[in-house]
Amino acid sequence: MHIDGTVTTDGQWGHKSTSSSQSSGGSGAGGSILLEIAETLTGTGFIRSIGGASRYGSHENHGSAGGGGRIALICQSNGFTGSWLTHGGRGYDGYRSVTDGGAGTVYIDCDNQVKHLILDNNNYENPFNSLITNFEQTYFELNVLEVRGRAIVAFRPEGIALSAPVVVDVEEQRGDKTGILNVIDNTKFMSKGNVGNIVSNTYDTVVLRDGETDAYETNTRRRYFGVSLQAQMNVFVYPASEFIVPHSLYLDGVHLNVQGRLSGTRNVVLSNNSQMTLYNTGYT
Repeated sequence: MHIDGTVTTDGQWGHKSTSSSQSSGGSGAGGSILLEIAETLTGTGFIRSIGGASRYGSHENHGSAGGGGRIALICQSNGFTGSWLTHGGRGYDGYRSVTDGGAGTVYIDCDNQVKHLILDNNNYENPFNSLITNFEQTYFELNVLEVRGRAIVAFRPEGIALSAPVVVDVEEQRGDKTGILNVIDNTKFMSKGNVGNIVSNTYDTVVLRDGETDAYETNTRRRYFGVSLQAQMNVFVYPASEFIVPHSLYLDGVHLNVQGRLSGTRNVVLSNNSQMTLYNTGYT
């Protein structure tokens, strides 16, 4: 399949009501695009599902912007070099108190680009999480988590109790250091590093550096030996959650706020206006 044009399911702009208040309705979210391709996707065009922009309403009753949509690509080979756009809509420019829409997602799972999740909000500002969820799923495995353009992401189960424990297993993180990862309550988030070589793949992702047995601790150390994590996004660890990282953690131009548990690291290096805050509920 070859795309040089634009594939789009953008949200509609909100319409002004006919009431005396003349308020503007909220804009629509981007839709969903699922590309299941037996062989190769190529092209230089746009695949887009963005939220509708906010519109003006009199008496400052301006409509809300829509959130970004969802795009998924399942294929044998991804050779597409164009743009994936799933950002939220722009809040009404004249009154920046109107919030921009939140980021949508791009998920790519091909033989040459495996389990790659991208959130990019085009530097639009929205304070709420773009939730990654699936029905009754409490274990999420990604090869790459990429967060850019002020996007905010968190993982949460659907269809089961919100108190159910969630495990997120990420091999590599990428970003531009403007995005935020919220490790919300009851989540154990494992970020396996992006610098160095993995000496051994002997590792059970449900064993979480708790030191309960020597064997488990030995496997954990072997798995992370020679690997470090250079954080590519800001991270907030909630009180009832855990952020699990390699022995060496480098913070360069990002913030790490720990209200829960920070596990695994033996060395933390801060540079270029980075900040690490360990709250009174936080521990290692």
